[in-house]
Amino acid sequence: MRFRKNIYKNGVMTLELSLLMPVILAVIILIIFTGYFYHDKCIIERGAYSACIKGAEYLSQQKGSEHTADAESMMREAFYNETDNRLTGKWTLSATVSNTDDEVSINVTGNMSCMNGIFTRYLSMAAFSVDINESAVIPDYGELYK
Repeated sequence: MRFRKNIYKNGVMTLELSLLMPVILAVIILIIFTGYFYHDKCIIERGAYSACIKGAEYLSQQKGSEHTADAESMMREAFYNETDNRLTGKWTLSATVSNTDDEVSINVTGNMSCMNGIFTRYLSMAAFSVDINESAVIPDYGELYK
């Protein structure tokens, strides 16, 4: 009994935590980064939807196909104004606007940049990109008020 081996050595807990803490911190940082991504994705979706509504209202007020280019540039400008200075990450966004006789649509694609460092290669393979399609029907108020 007197020569029992002591399996609990001093410093074992320090060694285990020194190996475990970087993993715990990486998981916490990834959760925060994912929260920023979903926050920005909601703002981008809201901006795309708002641009579609503004374009549909503009085209319903301006009858004729000569206002199509004006509506497309106005929708693009409305989207970029809606998302400007509201995104937390560094995004590269591109908005493509198209319309038909009774519908306008906007397609937004973009990637959220990751920080440069050791894990850049792995984070760039992660799904921090968006591809959002929004559309709105051009209302015809002439039939409603006759």
